[in-house]
Amino acid sequence: MKLYRVLSLLFICNLSSAFAEEIGKISASISNNQLNAYEVSGAFTGQPEYSSEFAYDFAYNSWRLTSAGGKVSFPVKLDGHEKVYAKFTWAGWGAETLVNIYFNDQPIASGHEVHGHAWNSPAMDTFEIVPGNCSDNCKITLELDQRSPMVLFMKDLTLTTDENNEVIAQDKE
Repeated sequence: MKLYRVLSLLFICNLSSAFAEEIGKISASISNNQLNAYEVSGAFTGQPEYSSEFAYDFAYNSWRLTSAGGKVSFPVKLDGHEKVYAKFTWAGWGAETLVNIYFNDQPIASGHEVHGHAWNSPAMDTFEIVPGNCSDNCKITLELDQRSPMVLFMKDLTLTTDENNEVIAQDKE
């Protein structure tokens, strides 16, 4: 009887997440520490834009932000959505890897600690975005905080309409 309950709960959880709409995803295809291409779909309207050519690299077969204050912006078009959830799959050293996230230069998270292991168990953190009047020039910006002595490893950024995510409230510095 207990096995039946467990299987029922798993089925119900999978059904609820099955109705979430993925509206876009961006990731980097990397081999031999070189970028092959950015894989862009849905609401993402172009390739990432970096603050400096020295702010990132693809070493260790990972997409990395490497310098404190380095930024990467992702152009998006979110018309028609009241709420969007940005789910980052990434890894870092906790309090040693701090990030700031902005939507159209408005803070979504400040000094957020990134945990996880880049090779076998990256962390997944979700943040709520309220697009408002998002025109064609909207962007989600990820910044390696000035206080961060360690790099950020990033696998991908997925945008969904799934309200069942464990959303991280805006962090305070």
